[in-house]
Amino acid sequence: MDLCIFVDGGSRGNPGPSGAGIAIYDKQSSASIWEAGVFLGRLTNNVAEYRGLIRALEEAIKLKPTSVEINSDSQLMIRQLQGDYRVKAPQLKPLFDKAVALLRQLDNVTLRHVLRGQNQRADELANLAMDNGRDVEVASIKPFLAGGKVAVSPATPSPEAVGFIAEIQAAAGTACPAGQRKARYVFSATIPAGMCVHAARAALDAALPPGDASGSTRCDHCGAAIQLTRG
Repeated sequence: MDLCIFVDGGSRGNPGPSGAGIAIYDKQSSASIWEAGVFLGRLTNNVAEYRGLIRALEEAIKLKPTSVEINSDSQLMIRQLQGDYRVKAPQLKPLFDKAVALLRQLDNVTLRHVLRGQNQRADELANLAMDNGRDVEVASIKPFLAGGKVAVSPATPSPEAVGFIAEIQAAAGTACPAGQRKARYVFSATIPAGMCVHAARAALDAALPPGDASGSTRCDHCGAAIQLTRG
């Protein structure tokens, strides 16, 4: 398996409440393997970037990939790992050493600095963790560890596993800047892969109580109408 990883870390206050976003994909099929927002507590931006990378590498190692492409918009972190910049900050040195040790456990690793706009999904996930003050898993790595496959589009689980269904209707205003499209998503134990995290938050907040067959809500971020149906 060849992996493509996008990772981002951020802090509101630098230092302040921080989080990391990690999106791991199968490079051949573009299937989402693991997407998560990781809440990190009170840290600086650069520490959060390294903590996010370390968590991403730990998950990637479990999959025993044949190659790994790592994408981050932190030029400092990527250049340090490539040996172009020295690690001067004492709080970064142990994190740098940990990241290097994990990278050595992987074969055929490519480190890429990308623009912020190319790292949007990881940024969304980091913000989701900071918004909620906790870890939020969007797509699970477990099926891949068990030798299973995950479809590129959200698959429909068995009826007993379904919590509710959220169908994105036409947006009320401008298009969602996170790329939300009209689509139908099935919620069970986790947020479905591929759904805009802002719309997902709105859908989770408005999740149907037992006995209710349908309802509706709106994404506060873009105004998209979301129709909810009991699964």
